[in-house]
Amino acid sequence: MDQPPVGFGYSYWFQCIGCGGRVDIEAGLFELQCASQADYSVCGLCGTPVDVTQQTQTMRDPEDVASQIDSVAQLVWYHTSRYEHWPDLAAYTADVTAEARRTAEHFEGYDVERRIATKLSLAVHLGTYEATIENILRRLEDQDHSDLFDTKYWLHRVEIRLDQPTDLHPEVSDELYSMFGDVKLAQLQELGARAVRYINRHEAIGSVSLAIDPALVCTVSTMALPVTEAALPETPAAAAAAARMVAATRTEADTDDSWPAFTKILHTEYLAGVNPQVQEPFVGAVGGEYEDAVEFHRRFRIAAGLLMRPDVVIGQLAAAPKRNV
Repeated sequence: MDQPPVGFGYSYWFQCIGCGGRVDIEAGLFELQCASQADYSVCGLCGTPVDVTQQTQTMRDPEDVASQIDSVAQLVWYHTSRYEHWPDLAAYTADVTAEARRTAEHFEGYDVERRIATKLSLAVHLGTYEATIENILRRLEDQDHSDLFDTKYWLHRVEIRLDQPTDLHPEVSDELYSMFGDVKLAQLQELGARAVRYINRHEAIGSVSLAIDPALVCTVSTMALPVTEAALPETPAAAAAAARMVAATRTEADTDDSWPAFTKILHTEYLAGVNPQVQEPFVGAVGGEYEDAVEFHRRFRIAAGLLMRPDVVIGQLAAAPKRNV
C-alpha cells in the first residue's frame, strides 16, 4: 500500500525541551527564525522557546503508518538513482571502481581497494515519495551540478521483504550518524537488524525513511524523470512574463537583472504553497536560466509537476511493470 501523500507544503515539528509537548512551526517562519529575523516560537503548553538553531525536528506525525511495525513491509517505498535497472550491482561497482581510480591519480597513497570495499558495504536508503523527490533536487544541486533535463534520473517504486522477526529494528531512531549520508551495513548489524527506520532531517523533514540491507528489496517498478505527463498547464501570467523576456532579448537588452523577477513569477504561479526550503534548489533542477525564457518556462512547468501533481507521477509508476529482484 502507498503511504498517504502529504505534499511539499509541510511545516516543522519540534519536541519541547521543557515539557515534552509538540510545537508546530510553519516553514516560512522557521526560515526567518533560522536567520534570526523572527522570534522563536514557544510551546503552547509551558511557554518554553524552541531554539531552531539548536534543536532538531521530530517526527511530523506520531501516528505515521511507517511507525507501525506491522505496516513497514506492506508499504511501498521510493528510491531514485542514475541506474535504470537499480539495484544494479555490476554498474554500480564499475562506477565506484572508476571513480576510486580517478581519485587515486590525484592523491598519493589513496587506497583504491579500501574505497571500493567501503562503497560496496553501504545500506540503501528508501523513503516517501516526497523525500525521494527532494533528494533528487539536493543531489542535482550539490553533487551533479546539473539539472533534471541533462542528467538522467530514474524513480523507483520499491517493495521489500522482511522474512525474519529480527529483520526490522523495533524503534524509529534519529538519523543514523554517517558521512555524506552513507550508512554502513555494519551500523545496521550493530543494532541487530537489516532494516532501520529513522526520522529524515534532510528531505521531507520529519518523515520516516528506511536504511536497509539491499538484499531485502523484493520488487521494483521504474520510470524515467522528469514526467512530461505531469506538466502543469501554462498560466496567463507566466506566459506573459515569458513573452516579455523574449521581447527584451530581441531588443538586445540586458535581461540578467530580469531573470530573478521572472523566476519569482514562475514560483508564484506553479509552486504556490510549497515549502521555501524545497523551492530553493528548484531553479537549479530546472536548468537553462539566463538562456531561453520559453524553454525555461516549459521545463519549469514539467519539473513542477513532480511537486504539484504527485498523483499523476505515482499513478504512472504504479502501473509500470514490476521487476523481481
